[in-house]
Amino acid sequence: MLKIDVTNEVKSRNVKNYVFRAQIGYAMLPGKKYPTEISIPLAREREPYPAGQYTIADESFSPNTEYGETRLQFALVLQPIGPALSKAG
Repeated sequence: MLKIDVTNEVKSRNVKNYVFRAQIGYAMLPGKKYPTEISIPLAREREPYPAGQYTIADESFSPNTEYGETRLQFALVLQPIGPALSKAG
């Protein structure tokens, strides 16, 4: 299970009349010595996640019926698994 330590930090970027928002988190990726900063896309209507530990929820995976494969959706859905590991963010 991939564990993500989500912070309160949200970054936004304006591109052609659209605002892309992403929340910052840190994930311990295989083969890495230290946590890696990741950007978690937030849907337009999605409030930022409270700081804490999360994993990727089952709803983030959707079948691709055209090619018969499973893939992640653009806006991930996170599932809480614990309190924040640090006071960052």
